[in-house]
Amino acid sequence: VKIYDKKYFLADRSKLLDRFQNEFPSLTFQSVDGKGEINGYLMAREGQSSYHIGPIVSANESVSKALFAKLFSAFPDKEFIIDINEYHSRLIDFLVSNGFEIQRDLYRMSIGENPFGKGNEYIVASSSAEKG
Repeated sequence: VKIYDKKYFLADRSKLLDRFQNEFPSLTFQSVDGKGEINGYLMAREGQSSYHIGPIVSANESVSKALFAKLFSAFPDKEFIIDINEYHSRLIDFLVSNGFEIQRDLYRMSIGENPFGKGNEYIVASSSAEKG
């Protein structure tokens, strides 16, 4: 998962990913393609009033939906929140059609060339605004 994450996020989040994996192992899901290689993962964590979904990095919309399905079927009675990249408007529509409500807009901003903007199609959600 850490190698897959760094390929698209372009920064080393291994300590954060290790922490989430160790503290919330039942809230970590990955997807593997036909070659046995990771093509997506989803992590979530328990918060004060709900569960926070993210980070999510995936190869495409279908992989993301399958990861959401794994999470929601494993925890059908939990409340979830997510900070999803606005690039993924069809996934936002999917989540809204499954009961999520849009609460706020988040904007990633930079001055000059932003190397972190190149993987938007793979970076579905951050771990939350305060975690990255």
